[in-house]
Amino acid sequence: MLECFEGRECTEKKFLENFPIILKQNIRVFDAQKYSSRTKQYMPLKGISGEIVLDHIEEEMLEYLLAGVITHIGKNTRLGFGKYKIK
Repeated sequence: MLECFEGRECTEKKFLENFPIILKQNIRVFDAQKYSSRTKQYMPLKGISGEIVLDHIEEEMLEYLLAGVITHIGKNTRLGFGKYKIK
C-alpha cells in the first residue's frame, strides 16, 4: 500500500485489481531534513501529507489499512512519519 501512496509501481496485483475509487484528495508532498549525529550531515526526508477519501474498499484491503493504523507503518515512523487515520 505504501508503494501505491508514494506513487511507486505497486508489485502486488491483488491491490491494483480492486483498488478503491478515489472520490476526493488533498495531498501535499513535503521535504524535510534531519540531522544525523552518526554521519554528521543532514539527511533528506520526503513524504506526503493530506487527506484521501476512498470508496468501495474491499474487506481485505481495509484489514491492511487498519493494521497500518495500529503499527504506524511507513518510512521514518520513529521521526513521526508514517501515521494515518481511518474515519
